[in-house]
Amino acid sequence: TGGLVQESLIAAEILQNEDTSSSIFHLGYYYTFLSATMQNDASADSLLGELLISLPGSPLTNDALLLNFISGGQEDDVRHPLLQAFRKKKLYRTAEAVELLENKENESLRILAGEWALEDNDLEKAKAIFSSEFLEEPFADYSALKLTQINNSHNEAAEFLSLNPTSVFSPEFRKLMNQTRK
Repeated sequence: TGGLVQESLIAAEILQNEDTSSSIFHLGYYYTFLSATMQNDASADSLLGELLISLPGSPLTNDALLLNFISGGQEDDVRHPLLQAFRKKKLYRTAEAVELLENKENESLRILAGEWALEDNDLEKAKAIFSSEFLEEPFADYSALKLTQINNSHNEAAEFLSLNPTSVFSPEFRKLMNQTRK
């Protein structure tokens, strides 16, 4: 944690004269949270709390929550590739980030890879990822939803609903059916 202490001191020095209501001051929490998370430092949890208070509607807070949710409690074989991919994504090297996660056994990492492929407009990669086998029902249903959205298919939505009428994603499939009907 020596690196984190050094980074925290630098951040504190920079932010010392900053107005506490400014966006720069609040961004300090985000970047300090990322640093703590990357170094597996326990202070990441309290920094996440500060983010939730300081930037409640921010996409940065959403990213922090996602990272915390997926990486929390994971073994190093899951955590390290996730953090490496997250760093690449933050450096706008999304295709490289997707490559790191797309073939992982961990289903949440594959879902994340598919989402990032969609963000990068790589529909073929996203289709391949979401077409892979997901054993956990929520991930399988979500991947079916993403494939149906990519294909914009009324028939796929109707088939899913006939087989899974009580899925948590059923409302999205119904919405998609109504949109493709028009």
